[in-house]
Amino acid sequence: MWAKHAVLRPLLRVGLSLALAGAALGAPSPQVAEASTMSVDRDDDAGDAAAMVCENILPNDCSLRGAIQVANTNGVTDIINFMGNRAIVLTSTLVLTATGTTIQATSLQTVTIAASNIAFRIRANDITLDRLRVYGAVGATNIWISDTAQRIKIANNVIGDQAYGFLGACGDSPSSTSGIFISSSAVPTGPMLGPRA
Repeated sequence: MWAKHAVLRPLLRVGLSLALAGAALGAPSPQVAEASTMSVDRDDDAGDAAAMVCENILPNDCSLRGAIQVANTNGVTDIINFMGNRAIVLTSTLVLTATGTTIQATSLQTVTIAASNIAFRIRANDITLDRLRVYGAVGATNIWISDTAQRIKIANNVIGDQAYGFLGACGDSPSSTSGIFISSSAVPTGPMLGPRA
């Protein structure tokens, strides 16, 4: 019996190795979508329909609205950053519907986003807004987290305050109903932070 086991054991190892190698060669590996980075290089509010494709091959081809429209439809995780300081005046709300979109400036930049109504409406999960100055919502909130959005990161921003010299104005935003308004109906997941009530 011992001799049979000694012979069979190496054969089983070889057979298993060949089976695994065959499975690895025969089965296509899953494709992992790469993150896309777009750099906003203009201050106007043109959208993707105005050829704001945000490929950053030619200068002046990427507005913030155009970048968000691309992010909402391209099926990958997107990082939207900015070339230099930007002073963006919105004509309507920027709506974020793609999971994982990040919009960020650096500590050396001033990126001001002025809106006559809601500046950002966040309708997807895992959205980040970082180092932006969001101002101008009249009779509305500056940032609205709605639908079932959760795990939203809003960090290092100035919300509801206008930097001196931008559009010839300065000061706070007394006409806004709120800086950030949350109406999301998402059920929290993961560990609780802090003590339970």
